Amino acid sequence: MPRLVLRDMTQQVESLLTHAQEQFRSGDRETASTTLARAAQAYEILGRFDSAATIYRSLGRSASVPQSVLELWLVNCERRSDQKEAATVACEVGDRALNRGDHADAKRWFERAVQFDAQNETARRRLQ
Repeated sequence: MPRLVLRDMTQQVESLLTHAQEQFRSGDRETASTTLARAAQAYEILGRFDSAATIYRSLGRSASVPQSVLELWLVNCERRSDQKEAATVACEVGDRALNRGDHADAKRWFERAVQFDAQNETARRRLQ
């Protein structure tokens, strides 16, 4: 990527982060979370996968984070070859499926978690 484009993208990410901070301060958490997710995706375009992961981890602490963000986080884990974190994220998505009563989908997510990390206790317990 040409330097000018990289600089513009970096400025765009910084702007998104600043904007998200303002949204959080004003109490608009949902919009701020959406803005942060956009910033994480921009970091990914820049190849800054660890920076994106930091945002995804922060967003993942909220019970209201959309599944689509968790799935973006999972792809990020795969790009970073972080199998343990990928298993943790897959378990979170599986738990959400259980909460919806979708046992078949939950099973698929827990099986996927075990594929990432065969030692993941949460996934192993849920599959029993």
